[in-house]
Amino acid sequence: MCDFTYPTTTMVLPISARTVPPPPVSIMHMNQIPSLVSALSNLTEPRSYSRGLSSNIRNWSIEQVVQYFESTQDCRDYAEVFLEQDIDGSALLLLTHESLVKCLGIKLGRALKIMLHVDELKKHQDSSE
Repeated sequence: MCDFTYPTTTMVLPISARTVPPPPVSIMHMNQIPSLVSALSNLTEPRSYSRGLSSNIRNWSIEQVVQYFESTQDCRDYAEVFLEQDIDGSALLLLTHESLVKCLGIKLGRALKIMLHVDELKKHQDSSE
């Protein structure tokens, strides 16, 4: 029960009647993100990797990473973040959704889309080695 005073009357409301804001994204929720990325990847068509970039993603320069993300429809707005943060191919393959959200301040939905691209690039990298 929750007590609060109205000008001359005291009302008692059950806890279920209070409005409680949703909890912030926690570490527990962050642990569920890889399964969300995996689910999203099953819903999308394979992307083209022939954008004039080397198939060895580890050797991509910062500019090539920026070029890749500028060529995507859903993540082109964040291409400059990779330039500002000096993300080259090796760093791109090490990115996690936590680093995108916590360190770079990217919203969760956009981070999931970026990670979908990164996961596809990792699969392409593994298959070309």
